[in-house]
Amino acid sequence: DADAVGVDAPFGWPRRFMSAVADWAAEGAWREPWDHEARRALRLRGTDRWIAALPGGRPPLSVSTDSIGVCAMRACALLHELHGPRLDRVGGTTVEVYPAAALRQWRCDTTGYRQHAEIRAGLLASLASGGRLDLGACTDDLVRTDHAFDAFVSALVARAAAVGKVIPVPGELAEDAAIEGWIQVPAVAPAELVG
Repeated sequence: DADAVGVDAPFGWPRRFMSAVADWAAEGAWREPWDHEARRALRLRGTDRWIAALPGGRPPLSVSTDSIGVCAMRACALLHELHGPRLDRVGGTTVEVYPAAALRQWRCDTTGYRQHAEIRAGLLASLASGGRLDLGACTDDLVRTDHAFDAFVSALVARAAAVGKVIPVPGELAEDAAIEGWIQVPAVAPAELVG
């Protein structure tokens, strides 16, 4: 019943990777060159490369070459249960998020936040600055684990997507995003998402 849900998992794989693996499985043919550009395109989706190019950006884990692929498979199974073949991987009610990218977009230093509760507490205070986000009794729970903290950030990004306050997909990446998925990045500060 939510207006939007943020899922911290890839919604797809790089198109070039899918094509290369399909060709290999069907024909035993590997058509990709073994150079830096090809390896990057096989490892990273358009959205991952875009995230890496943002100020202070770093690419997310590679869905095709890192263990995050298992997480993506589980997410795809859940997304299929929720949306069936009608899943909108870019602008639907269930959106792909990457909490660290959102934090960096909000100019937060993400160093060590997954390991240290005191860093998460500082980040949470920064996100709630101005008192517009009243977290009340939830504060301790959100700081206790990086999973709870990331879930909170994911919810903020989902809210941004629901109200149209995310950075739009660049036109040249729209076709890839529709198949590979797209990481939503907020275009406004957290305080502007409270209404």
